[in-house]
Amino acid sequence: MTNIARASEKDESWMRAVVVSIVAALVLSGVAAGGADLDRAHAAVGAATASDRTLDGCKERERAAAVAGATISKLGTIGPDEVVIAAVHASCACGNVNCPYLVLRLQASRPAILLSTVAYQVVPFGSARPLPKLREHAHDSALVTVEAIDEYRDGRYVAVETARLRGDTGERKLNDVPIRFLAGASSAKLSGRASLGWYDDYAFVGAKGQRLTISGIASQKPLTLTLFGPKDAQVMPLAPNVPLALPARGTFHLHVENGSDTALPYTLTLSIR
Repeated sequence: MTNIARASEKDESWMRAVVVSIVAALVLSGVAAGGADLDRAHAAVGAATASDRTLDGCKERERAAAVAGATISKLGTIGPDEVVIAAVHASCACGNVNCPYLVLRLQASRPAILLSTVAYQVVPFGSARPLPKLREHAHDSALVTVEAIDEYRDGRYVAVETARLRGDTGERKLNDVPIRFLAGASSAKLSGRASLGWYDDYAFVGAKGQRLTISGIASQKPLTLTLFGPKDAQVMPLAPNVPLALPARGTFHLHVENGSDTALPYTLTLSIR
């Protein structure tokens, strides 16, 4: 046997191992009483969900059935490799309506995970360069759907835009709206419309020790102002005209909300010194 042949056998060993384990679990569980024929794409889903722990909340038999039942479609190709998108529907892994989705490059060695996300639908759109864009929709609440637009960049899909969609009015709000300061200015005036559960999300870069102040508020209802720091645990309520020292350097998010059932206009001034 040549070295090339040995390398080829080693490259394909991951797929054989995954198929054997999944088929065994399916037969034991009665899901595939006559045996199961898993193709290369489903075997790749099995390997990917094992490596990124997508199905860690599932029992072995549930995990095997979810992999075998994954809905798979082709997105395109990168070089000699086919790229697929897989929807994995399993009660042990899905939320109320959101389920795992994976975009996989079927390489000769282990599959490459180009995207791992949770949504109720992921729809390709646009031309392939070399892969199309993706539009994710995920359930957030009875009122709001979260939308993400993904583009293929440097070997992975990345989110280039996120927004929230209202189910009752169809209104769409961008997340991470950048706060822009004029040259030489340390404050910016913000305005929008907000209501309970329908906040505005602003983003800015700050440095540790800078003092943030919200002033000049004009609103029919009292505003709820919340600052989210670069780290997940950094959630800080803000009071009007009371400076807050930023705890770290990085990107901060300001959420502006009120207790109204209908969206009401507001204006405010954000200052950083």
